[in-house]
Amino acid sequence: MTSPGQQDVNQRANGPERPSGEAVLPAAPAAAVTAETILQGYKNLGDGVIEMTLPLGVTIHEAGEILNRAAREKGIEIPVFYEGQKDFWLTNEANKDFRTEPGQACRFKIPTDSLSKTKAEQESDYGAAAPLGIVSLAEACERYNTNNKGTLFKDASGAKVWARGSAPGFALDSFSDLGVYVYVYGDSDGSRDADVAFASLVSARN
Repeated sequence: MTSPGQQDVNQRANGPERPSGEAVLPAAPAAAVTAETILQGYKNLGDGVIEMTLPLGVTIHEAGEILNRAAREKGIEIPVFYEGQKDFWLTNEANKDFRTEPGQACRFKIPTDSLSKTKAEQESDYGAAAPLGIVSLAEACERYNTNNKGTLFKDASGAKVWARGSAPGFALDSFSDLGVYVYVYGDSDGSRDADVAFASLVSARN
């Protein structure tokens, strides 16, 4: 026999009892994230500033997979995002210091004069680094929109470069045959590489 107190606990846990014969409506399914949803979050604001929003309900890797599927349907044969690094993205996005926050617009730029500097010098000159995930997703969107002919990773002359973000020890390359690709890249040895730029956060007030 159930006591009145236990009945109250059960009711709070299971919800109020429904009158006999009342239909129970199923929960509304979450809206599916499409390539269009992702691309709507990508904006070139001018003066080198890019705004990117990761939609709610997907990870960086999942968003890359969605863009690749849409690219194939569009007739783009080369991926815009490399899918073979899922474990990296799961680890990176689990770190609160480096992850991309879904649903939050993030603005960044890649200054062309950030080359040939150590990461410490880049952070001193340009401030905090943008999350690596949001930079990779923005580059995938740029590749998608330009049929793999455009890139955000370039110097003042238009030559392709790599880009560092917030994750230490890694850099992004927009690999011609694979899509946006993460490289292990030592950035604590004080080296000044001419082809490694820096993706810096930009305040919404700027």
